[in-house]
Parts: sequence; structure tokens; C-alpha cells
Amino acid sequence: MRRTIYRALGLLFTGIGIVGIFVPLLPTTDFLLIALWFFARSSKKLENWLLHHRIFGKYVYDLWVRGGMTQQAKTRAVTAMSAVLLLSALVTPFFLKKLPVWIFELIMAGVWGIAATYILSRKTLYPLSEAERLEKIASKNP
Repeated sequence: MRRTIYRALGLLFTGIGIVGIFVPLLPTTDFLLIALWFFARSSKKLENWLLHHRIFGKYVYDLWVRGGMTQQAKTRAVTAMSAVLLLSALVTPFFLKKLPVWIFELIMAGVWGIAATYILSRKTLYPLSEAERLEKIASKNP
């Protein structure tokens, strides 16, 4: 019963992670890592699927197995967050009615600062080739 619930939660968090690709401020990798945690406890097939995924695989593998991020991944993440923050700062004044814009922008800058600090504090990894990554995954799961 627990495996079924974990598998369902893994699928739910995978779905939320995929939605995060398209929705600003909704993180993708975080939800995929949560999904991977559930899959690791319920379904090796789904865990391997996520680790081998052609788009998400290298990011979740680096964080899940290797415990860090490549410099390129860090740069992309902080750049994307900065772009979303800038877009939000430009668009939000048109939608805020009760909250002063400067307070919202201060909150957004604080969230950006915390997230950027977290990302930049992760161990910087050397990039693995796709063949190396797949070989390491295969040796982990006999």
C-alpha cells in the first residue's frame, strides 16, 4: 500500500515539476527531486526513467547522485530566476491593488537572494558526458 502511495506521489510531483517549466516561480528541479525520492522508495523503473530522461536526467542525476551542479547549470538557473524576477517586477504593478509594489518587489528580491544563494552554494561539479552518466546509473542499479 505504501509503495502505491509513494508511486502516486512521485507521479504527482513529476507532473508539478513539468508544469514548473512553463509557470514562472514554480521550480522544476525541486519537484523532480521530490518525485525521485518517492520513486526510489516505490518503483525502480520510474526512478530509472527519471534518471535517464533525456531532458531532466542530467540535472536530477547531478543533484541526486553527485550532490551538486555544474557551473553551466548554476548559471542557467540564476539567469532564469533573474529573468523571471525582472519580468515580475515589470508586470506586477498592473495587478497589485492592496499591496504596495515596492513591498512585493522587496519580497521577490528576498526570495531570489535565498534561492540564488542556495544554488551557488551547491558543490560545483565537472560535467559528465552522457555515456559516463548512463554508465554510472547502470552500475548503481544492477
